[in-house]
Amino acid sequence: MVGAGLLVALLVLMFVVVGVTRDDSGSDDTATTASPSSAEAAPPSSDAASPTSSTTSASSPSAGDLAGLLESPAQINDRMKTTMTPAPGESGSEPLTKVTVTPSECTGNFIPATAAVYAGSGFTAMAVQGFRGPGDKVSTSVIEAAVRFPDAAAAKRFFNDRYADMSDCTYKPVTAAYGDGASYDGKTTAVGKSSGSEGDLINTIIFRNPMEGTIGCDRALGVNADVIVDVLVCSDGNSGGYGTGLARAIMRKVS
Repeated sequence: MVGAGLLVALLVLMFVVVGVTRDDSGSDDTATTASPSSAEAAPPSSDAASPTSSTTSASSPSAGDLAGLLESPAQINDRMKTTMTPAPGESGSEPLTKVTVTPSECTGNFIPATAAVYAGSGFTAMAVQGFRGPGDKVSTSVIEAAVRFPDAAAAKRFFNDRYADMSDCTYKPVTAAYGDGASYDGKTTAVGKSSGSEGDLINTIIFRNPMEGTIGCDRALGVNADVIVDVLVCSDGNSGGYGTGLARAIMRKVS
């Protein structure tokens, strides 16, 4: 048991030191994942149920405006170094209802932009889009979302609440079930938090369960002004830093 724990800790450290340096063609500057030990947009769809969101006010930017913050399919392909396709039921302007996590209290550690997390949060607009890799596999996949709150204080409060909730669900087995019948068995790890010029960021890793080397998902949630950026990047290789890099690239677009 001790040897297995040391292996997990070493693998987490392998992830968190990864920095991803990319050019300006839709990508990152150097992005460093926080240490876990520290304290073309898709069209809206009807795949998510509207009762989970608050009504968008007349003064709030629309989901279309938020969609402009997200990376385009071409940028996602470049980032993932493969051809990604839109994922069923994972794009639109409402929280995702067709992706669920067991146990439900660990939803925020794994899947972004879910109804389970955003219900009652007070957000005013959302844009979310998902992609799958070759063979429509969730083991190579991306979900990216930008979420507007009434003001910066409300967004920061949501961010802090998520950090507390996610920190309560570490080193636990989790299963994500997708609307098309796909599933992903993983295990949560420690949750880190960092600050940068783009804003504050939460980061964690979901390893395969049972573990398969460094295969897993890089999960990141950031806040800049009144916008929450919520992303997940899964890869059949080492995904360390990719979720963090994607989140920071989106956060830099917030004005």
